[in-house]
Amino acid sequence: MQAINDMVIRMRVEGESQAKASLNGVNSSVSKLSASVKNTLKGFVGLASASAAAYASFRFLSKSIEAFKEEENAINAMNAALINTAVFSEKLSNDLIKNASALQKMTIYGDEAIMAATARMQAVGNIAADQIMQAQKAAIGLAAAFGMDLETAFTLVGKAAAGSTAMLGRYGIVLGENLSQQEKFAKVLEIGASKFALAEAAAQTTS
Repeated sequence: MQAINDMVIRMRVEGESQAKASLNGVNSSVSKLSASVKNTLKGFVGLASASAAAYASFRFLSKSIEAFKEEENAINAMNAALINTAVFSEKLSNDLIKNASALQKMTIYGDEAIMAATARMQAVGNIAADQIMQAQKAAIGLAAAFGMDLETAFTLVGKAAAGSTAMLGRYGIVLGENLSQQEKFAKVLEIGASKFALAEAAAQTTS
């Protein structure tokens, strides 16, 4: 009878040991699986982060290329207008590019927009080389003072240079009929320049 009891006790102990061993094995497998899942998730997160960074870089590069093309097109258009009106020189082109950049810093208008509008103004007005920068400043002043878009303001200044000032009357700018074409243009430059401070103020308000 004692032998049977010893056997039962031994079997119970061995069963408990085997159960613990099995449970430990299961726990180990679960831990390994958990670690594997975590590593996999980390890999996915890292991949997603890398993809997001790559996409952001691509977007930035695309915008930079697009901005470069816009500026290049504006410079080419401006140079073409200077050539067609027989005032082109490398120095004048570079000076106008620098002036557009300076005007950009003082106003809300981008340099490429200023150069594109300058091309339109020059094509219409055939302005003398030494007056183009004054005309740029005057056009921006008119745009700020009378709520015109940049192209309209530059076009009106170009028309004034060509002797057509009737359109300015729509904005309350009336020039003396007895003035010569050059005098009328000089007056437009003067009026526009006097309004340039409004363009500077607008830039400070939006910054």
